[in-house]
Amino acid sequence: MTAHRHGRLHPHIKPTFTAVGAALPAASADMFDSELEAITHGPAVSGAALDDFLSSWWRIATRAAANLAR
Repeated sequence: MTAHRHGRLHPHIKPTFTAVGAALPAASADMFDSELEAITHGPAVSGAALDDFLSSWWRIATRAAANLAR
């Protein structure tokens, strides 16, 4: 079975910290900023943790934007 895309399911949001943060609703943006600060202000910054963080928040931002577009 294959899935066919009928239009874009998710608006295009670049997977960058700036683009994702800007695409979030205000309540989520505060959590995004808080979590990012916690990750980047530790004794050592983990690239894997930053990647996981950005991937997770990108999915949240695209879902939020898709809901607004409906």
